[in-house]
Amino acid sequence: MGRGGINERILTGIRESTDDNKLFDFLKDILFEEAEHPSQWWWKETYKKIKLRNIRKSGVIAMRIESVMLKNYRQFKDMEISFKKTSSQDLHVLIGVMGTGKTNLLNAINWCLYGDEPYLSKQSQQLPILNLKTIEEAEEGEDNDVIVEVSVQTEDNRRIIFTRKMIFRVYGVGMNPQKQDTIFEVKVSDAKGNMKILKDEDAQEWVWGAPLLVYN
Repeated sequence: MGRGGINERILTGIRESTDDNKLFDFLKDILFEEAEHPSQWWWKETYKKIKLRNIRKSGVIAMRIESVMLKNYRQFKDMEISFKKTSSQDLHVLIGVMGTGKTNLLNAINWCLYGDEPYLSKQSQQLPILNLKTIEEAEEGEDNDVIVEVSVQTEDNRRIIFTRKMIFRVYGVGMNPQKQDTIFEVKVSDAKGNMKILKDEDAQEWVWGAPLLVYN
């Protein structure tokens, strides 16, 4: 089943459910059903992290990606991509020759939200996540950040900003940069537009508690 169909089943099931135990079994069946497909193994990982009390507390909110900011992430040294809604169809198509970063844009979004890059090519797996040009230009012992920020708009018009930053120390060209720290942050706006900032475990709990359904 396509990702959109799965999302709709989950949304419908949670909104209509009045029994926590039945809801939990419903989600488990969907996630493990999809995990049978090698290309959709992440559903099993999603299931492992679902906590029912947060699902019932937070509900599930459909979101659309408004923009993605990338700094020093693989071939993206400094870029922001906007997904403005220009029609009722709201369709965005990425076109480019092989190797320009179409797949790594999807990897960047997944990495920002979940800390994983499920679609890396064999070539990319051999390269550091820190931009190669940044490594080349860095002084020995200098720290550089890899940052991906995903801004989304919810169906109830709230703005949520997910940011993952990984700090690397560079020791010179030809040497692998060493990871120093990872910081994950979620900013959530309230009805008045005020932003609540969640960090580290609190932020990760928020991401996995929904479950998160992000689409364009």
